[in-house]
Amino acid sequence: MKALTLKIGLILLISNIIFGILTSKYAVFNICLNSVIIAITTAMIMFISSTKIKDAFKFSLSFIFVFGGLVEFTCGLFSKDSIYDNWIIALCTLITILEIALLATIVSISKNNKS
Repeated sequence: MKALTLKIGLILLISNIIFGILTSKYAVFNICLNSVIIAITTAMIMFISSTKIKDAFKFSLSFIFVFGGLVEFTCGLFSKDSIYDNWIIALCTLITILEIALLATIVSISKNNKS
């Protein structure tokens, strides 16, 4: 599962870069922002598959992270070309923080239930 996740993440990353090169309206800042979003989402899904939590949690967290990644990617397409005063970057950061908090909570609860 990890190898498949990594391959899909790399395909999406390469596709994003190629699409950015071929499209004049897709700014370099947005290409970089969406590349980071793809990399973080892929890394978090790979981390889920390596943890020892129940399969139902793995499935639901993977679905949530893919959905969150799609929302972040879509927002990244419409982001302005600056880090300063960019609410879309703040929104993407908040979504990522919430995903990490959810993952940490579920991993912690799973460890406590096994003891």
